[in-house]
Amino acid sequence: MPPLNRVRDFQSTPNPNALKCLLERPIPGPVRSHRDASQSDSDPLAAALLNTPGLVGVLISNDWITVNKAPDADWSRIKPAVQRILAECPSDLPAHAPREPTT
Repeated sequence: MPPLNRVRDFQSTPNPNALKCLLERPIPGPVRSHRDASQSDSDPLAAALLNTPGLVGVLISNDWITVNKAPDADWSRIKPAVQRILAECPSDLPAHAPREPTT
């Protein structure tokens, strides 16, 4: 089984509704940004993160992820969910799962 990932540190950003998550292991694939779980079905990590109540956006890079929350959401609920999702996600998870062809 491939190693799992963990958040090494949460860093604040100039935006009070965004946190940068520094990761222990790199995430494969290109830098990508998502704002809607239903539009991120080809990116399983983004979809899992965006299904977290209160999260409204993710920016995924190689060794960090920035998560954006709704203004009324509470970081004390979101941070543990992000940590859990990353801990359950193999570090070699493909950036984009293959899509079914559309006709």
